[in-house]
Amino acid sequence: MPFATTPQNLLRFLFLGIFGGVVLITLGLGAYLGLQSQQQLVFQHEENQRQAMQNLYQRLDVELENLDDFISYRLNQAEELLKARVREEVDAAYATARGLYAEGQAQGLDTATIKSLIIEALRDQRPFEGRGYYFIDDLQGQCILLPTQPQLEGTSLWDNRDDTGHYIMRGLLDAVANPDQAGYSRYRWYRPDQPGQMAEKIAYVRLFEPLGWLIGSGDYLYQMEEDLQQKLLQRIESVSLPGDGYVAVIAANGRLLTAKSAPDALGKPLEQLEDQEHRQLVESFLRIAEQGGGYTEYLWQKQDETGRFPKLARILPASSTDWILIAGIYLDDLEEKGPSEEASPLTDLWQLLPRLYLPLALISFLTLLLAWWYVRWLRSLFRDYQERIEVKQQELERLANFDTLTGLPSRRLLVKRIYECMEGAAEKNHQFALLVIDIDRFKNINDSLGHSLGDKLLKQLAQRLKDELDEKMLLSRMGGDEYLLVLPEIHDRHSIEALAEKLIQIIARPLEVDYHQLVVTGSIGIAIYPDQGLSPEALFRHADTAMYQAKARGRNRYCFYDRAMGLEVADQLKLENDLRQALEIKDQLQLYYQPQWDNFTGKLVGCEALVRWQHPSRGWVSPAEFIPLAEETGLILPLGDWILETAVSQLAAWKKTGLPDLTLAVNLSTAQVNRDLPGRIKRLLADYEVSPQLLELEVTETLLMQVTDEAIAILGQLKKTGIRIALDDFGTGYSSLTYLSRLPLDVLKIDKSFVDGLPGRQDDVVIARLIIQMAAHLGLTTLAEGVETEEQLEFLKSQGCHLMQGYLKARPLDSETFFELARQGNAWNNTDI
Repeated sequence: MPFATTPQNLLRFLFLGIFGGVVLITLGLGAYLGLQSQQQLVFQHEENQRQAMQNLYQRLDVELENLDDFISYRLNQAEELLKARVREEVDAAYATARGLYAEGQAQGLDTATIKSLIIEALRDQRPFEGRGYYFIDDLQGQCILLPTQPQLEGTSLWDNRDDTGHYIMRGLLDAVANPDQAGYSRYRWYRPDQPGQMAEKIAYVRLFEPLGWLIGSGDYLYQMEEDLQQKLLQRIESVSLPGDGYVAVIAANGRLLTAKSAPDALGKPLEQLEDQEHRQLVESFLRIAEQGGGYTEYLWQKQDETGRFPKLARILPASSTDWILIAGIYLDDLEEKGPSEEASPLTDLWQLLPRLYLPLALISFLTLLLAWWYVRWLRSLFRDYQERIEVKQQELERLANFDTLTGLPSRRLLVKRIYECMEGAAEKNHQFALLVIDIDRFKNINDSLGHSLGDKLLKQLAQRLKDELDEKMLLSRMGGDEYLLVLPEIHDRHSIEALAEKLIQIIARPLEVDYHQLVVTGSIGIAIYPDQGLSPEALFRHADTAMYQAKARGRNRYCFYDRAMGLEVADQLKLENDLRQALEIKDQLQLYYQPQWDNFTGKLVGCEALVRWQHPSRGWVSPAEFIPLAEETGLILPLGDWILETAVSQLAAWKKTGLPDLTLAVNLSTAQVNRDLPGRIKRLLADYEVSPQLLELEVTETLLMQVTDEAIAILGQLKKTGIRIALDDFGTGYSSLTYLSRLPLDVLKIDKSFVDGLPGRQDDVVIARLIIQMAAHLGLTTLAEGVETEEQLEFLKSQGCHLMQGYLKARPLDSETFFELARQGNAWNNTDI
């Protein structure tokens, strides 16, 4: 039967030929290699054992030396850590005092009352895990606050000295005698655990200049050292060695500080060890440590196993403390199985090998020849497939290395380029920079004009940047509206600043996209290698942090990274968590009320609700700090709900006291304007029995950029119930007359930035006059914000502005003060707040 030359048959033939050849070669060479392998395995086993022991000795040396270095490093940090901790606690107390002082001044309290509030606020606070306290002294050495010895309050501590003769009070005063009005002081004071003995203490004091006080606190250095030692012991217990090995620590007197394999002996001195063998072993460790350290072998038990096992230990006395470090490894964990003792000489195989050589060589040659012809045949068959695969690979490579929208290099190429720049910087001793470029408010463009137009804008902007940049610079797109730029070689900061300014100007040039002329701005964050990052990830992270800092400073600018920004990020995260807690317990949040007046009758007609946050440790937190944070993190929704309900409940409370009807304005964020808003407000008004005509809702110009038919319908639905709708900060954002005419508005508020220049600044005069006239033609009431002078008020009245609010007549007031204002009379002449 003829052989069919099909690919399947050839594949079978090749498989059988190769298989037969492999079998014959294996049989022929197996005997020879078997004998050789036995000898090599025996030798290799012995060599492995020797090398394993050598590695073990090195491993134990390295482990203990690293631990010793780490212990020395941590203990040497005790004083610096204590200073940082003391300063942090005193800064918190100082902030509390400053907040209480400012609040007392705002409320018109006398100085004695303010002092009492500050003293009582700090008296019961116990920093340093409850063992510390705050003290207050005046500049004459008079004790104002000493919680641990209140009998000394009101007495002079000027001549108070420690057991070394050091004048404690005079040292504290010397510490603040510098431009910072703050500093550290060292002295000795009675130990809390041994009242008759003094120990070294480090205190930090700050001069509270408004009252001439020194506010300070301190802690004992030995307590910080003991805390560090406990943490070091916990760290040492977590160190793992091969198998069941571990690191133990004993004191110089034989007391066991860690005892992983004998937990019952932990903390016991040498003479209290019940196990005689254990005691003898510890004594041998102490003798070896006295000689500078060394090795020892002994038998010891394992956890969860019976019997005793051979163990190797390295003993090393710590260089910075009285500890003795012991690293031990069980030797049976390192044993390897040797080769089998059974072996056959296979002498007959040696005689057979010459006769097998020629057939094996012939079979191998025929197999290779057949395989060669088979490969040639397959080559023509698979050539087309190979070409297709290469095309696909090239396409995948392009997709992996370049952005599909802009054609710019992707993150993969950028990281590769950064590594090349790092190598070049090391060789030539220069720096390079990474810039993160983010388009400001790009989401507004996507939301208002569509993602398709936004993609075209990003593509045009990428091409513009690429055309303007040097070929040595690598521009990349990271996705979204963010670009990355690598400057491969820089010699000074000015060149980076010049390029950043150029980039900002390039981005700000108008773009023509689908018959829309758009102007965008960019925020740029800059990180420099190696000062601000030693890896691509660190440079990305730090440049991104700097970019967000540029946005926080007003956008359309650049910002260099510095270490303080990392602290700011951590502070923002802490502030976010604190705001979440404040929204849960709510007793930290308060509403203040900015009175609003009729310009022509002089009557009090309403107020605007403003949220205030009194942080337990920071004091009063500015709304300019936590409102943007709430909007960014989504906390604006629960915060806005709380403001709405609190404002409506306050309206109900004023109504029950018999106050005349006053309008209460509440600010709404863009996120709150959703389909659930009308129902929620309707329920609140019904629950508190408040008339809708007394509630005014304020929206900002940001809503105009995101205005939709649904948003217009929601505001229209609210207006139909009798609720007034106001547009806040008019003229500062993206106002569109088309959108303005579509919104169901009642009130147009003139932003304070236009009122400040009245009546002397001509530009502000023209803008204010136009806003008032436009509002009159649209049938809207105008309200001027931030009125502070009589001249501003007279100009606004002359132009027909209806209402005003500002410091000219009143600052934002708490509910009780506003109630008194409204109850005593509405006329301006009756108010002096």
